[in-house]
Amino acid sequence: MLKLFFSTSLSILVAQSALVQVVNNKPYGPIDLFVDGRIQYEDLGYQESTRPISVPIEAKIGVAPRGQGISEEIRVSLRENGSYMLVVNGIADNLSFPVTLKISELDGDSNDNQIVGVKFLHGVTDAPPVDVYFNRQLMIEGLRYTEANELLEITPGDYNIGIMQSRTDILLASFTAPLSGFSGSNCLILASGFMNPTDNDSSLTLILSSYGEESIRLEPSESNVLELDREKANVPDRFHVLQNYPNPFNPTTTIRYDLLTESLVKITIYDIMGNTVSQLFSGMQSVGKKNIVWDATTTLGKPVSSGIYLYEIEVGNSSKIKRMMYLK
Repeated sequence: MLKLFFSTSLSILVAQSALVQVVNNKPYGPIDLFVDGRIQYEDLGYQESTRPISVPIEAKIGVAPRGQGISEEIRVSLRENGSYMLVVNGIADNLSFPVTLKISELDGDSNDNQIVGVKFLHGVTDAPPVDVYFNRQLMIEGLRYTEANELLEITPGDYNIGIMQSRTDILLASFTAPLSGFSGSNCLILASGFMNPTDNDSSLTLILSSYGEESIRLEPSESNVLELDREKANVPDRFHVLQNYPNPFNPTTTIRYDLLTESLVKITIYDIMGNTVSQLFSGMQSVGKKNIVWDATTTLGKPVSSGIYLYEIEVGNSSKIKRMMYLK
């Protein structure tokens, strides 16, 4: 009985904690990191990241210019044993782009070695909202400064990431992302730097941070990888189609698209052999962002088997097809 009481009491004394990895996207000097007012990491340079830091699940995380007092601080409520990325954005003493701390959960590993989880964070202060393409496929749309997408699940491989001004043909930059070695992992891609840098600034670049690893600066690719001609880029004039989320999925997934004009829309699910599985929608829709949920059943309501499926979105005389994977 005494041994049991001692063990229980000891467990109460052990604080619940999570792991937080910090990426510094604040230019013009390194920063120090604080947890509940106590310094945890010193001299973190611009576009650098820490190793994961143990943080109580209820805590205040603060930052300060190197060797000074805390200038910005946020209170966090974390999941016990969770894994998080915290990005420090903004410019000190700049009312247009104040320093902010953005934290998001990013588990270190995925349960599926056939996918890579990617979050993309827009941290370029002087850039407009952007659309992000992976190998010419529109994957993330209308991302604004300091915003990040929901976790995007893709197959491992080497990708060209194109960043375009949202809803235009203006290519801002493109980079090579070697994601072939990240099977079963999640990572953060931070768009950093400046569109119009001065002598003291860095140009727009992408920083790849995989949980627990050193950050990698992605290499620029040839600017013509994404053709600016809409037909060659496979971007319909009247609508955009994003990758379904989640993907792979079980038991449901959301198909997302954006209509630029009021249109007649038809959404169909096919199996890998091209056979019709389900007619999800057919009718007129107004302008704006849309989504529809597929529950992995046929038109008759029967469950489908695991495997790869295709979804086609037809808008007027144009259509676009994407793949998705259902895993039981």
